[in-house]
Amino acid sequence: MKTRPARVSTSKFGPVLLSAVCIGCAGSAGGPRAGAVMVDLMATEATVTYQPVMASYEGTTRGHVEQEVNGQLTTSDFSLRYALTVQVDQSDSALSATMTIDSIPEVSGAGFAAEQALGLRGTSFTTTLSPTGRLGKLSKADGSATGQLGEIVTRLLEDFFPALPDGGAKPGVRWEDTLEASNTIGGVDITRKAVRQHEVVEWTTHAGERALHITTISSYDLTGVGSQFGQEFTLSGQGRQYVHQYIGEHGRYLGRIMADTSDALVDVDVGISIPIRQTRADTLSIIT
Repeated sequence: MKTRPARVSTSKFGPVLLSAVCIGCAGSAGGPRAGAVMVDLMATEATVTYQPVMASYEGTTRGHVEQEVNGQLTTSDFSLRYALTVQVDQSDSALSATMTIDSIPEVSGAGFAAEQALGLRGTSFTTTLSPTGRLGKLSKADGSATGQLGEIVTRLLEDFFPALPDGGAKPGVRWEDTLEASNTIGGVDITRKAVRQHEVVEWTTHAGERALHITTISSYDLTGVGSQFGQEFTLSGQGRQYVHQYIGEHGRYLGRIMADTSDALVDVDVGISIPIRQTRADTLSIIT
């Protein structure tokens, strides 16, 4: 990609900021939902929805970022491993959820520091939860979730529960919805607009339980604005995401496997364009 001459050094725009930005570019199959369209319903089998339960999970996020500045390619990797406990309770006619970060035993890349992970230990959030996975606004109950790592962990929790179709999940159900979410990661405001296609594939066994296998394919657009070292920049890009989710027959979320690839372009106000490509893989496994 050709770049125009710049009056400032571009080395400041390194993998630290841009990989942190990209961690926030793609979420899981949860989050705010709008425009749900039912495509195919089978009315012959009981449906699965979320139910009161307590469970512990371990999650991992691993990614690779490539960016090119003035013809020079630089790469960086990031990783995050965390453990959390989720308690879903019946609250009047609805459900409530409490999510607690038990530990973050591994964090690397994207400018993270070990003390940030220690500061998040024991942080709890509470929110409302619909039987089909719609979360209300997260409210921090205790602990600290400040800083860039806190922002990213909060985003992971906002996307924790996968969407289920209206009326509940059962084999043969397919639906499409749209998602638009805005977040601030590392001081960069990012908006993600996605079109998602979901399908409840079949009954299977996952984590030793009878479970529904749900797949989601998302195509999304990214836009963002930010600044670094006094230089304004904009971000635009596209991505594609594949997710396999598992819901136990008694309404317990059992985990997911996700793969995501995105390509973005950062345009700096001094006339520099920086292409960025990210690949990312997430897993979430139930422990107890």
